[in-house]
Amino acid sequence: YTGTLDRFQRLDYLMQAMRRVVDAMPQARLLLAGGVTREEDLAACREMAEELGLSKHVILVSGSTFEEVPAFLAAAQVAVAPRPACPGVPIKLLNYIGAAKPVVTFDGSAKGLVHMRTAWLAPDDDWRALGDGILRLLQDEPLAQELGQAAHRWAQENLTWATHAERLETVFRNVLAQEPTVQHASAPVGEPQV
Repeated sequence: YTGTLDRFQRLDYLMQAMRRVVDAMPQARLLLAGGVTREEDLAACREMAEELGLSKHVILVSGSTFEEVPAFLAAAQVAVAPRPACPGVPIKLLNYIGAAKPVVTFDGSAKGLVHMRTAWLAPDDDWRALGDGILRLLQDEPLAQELGQAAHRWAQENLTWATHAERLETVFRNVLAQEPTVQHASAPVGEPQV
């Protein structure tokens, strides 16, 4: 996981999912690479790890820079975005996809991604399913690589500046080609026209 450690990111779901993963794969480790971090968020992460018996399985890096993200992603087997709902596409998800990493996330944060085609998608707020996805992709490397590559191709086809510009131009052309649909009736003499 890379990004902020704020509570809205739902790292509690990720920690609970990780407990499920570690129960099946004791050698598994969770790297939380936080950029701008507040002490209260770091403390909350440490406390969650302690309560769930994950202290030896969670590596917490605070103050990481954006330039370090590629190295963190290169070391990861699976990238996780535990936020269940997000307007648009979370930046961390774009970073994961850009690195062709297999992604495990919730439906509500996965605009455009498809379960088992481009990512492992869990129902929103179902941390058990999130854990199942992490475990499955850790245990099935060919599937993990296939999903990571498929998501990367999808992004190259759908999320480039050129693609967005082309779509926007199409919208403008369609609007300009349409006849005005609202016709103003003549107002009676003496009444203002709007």
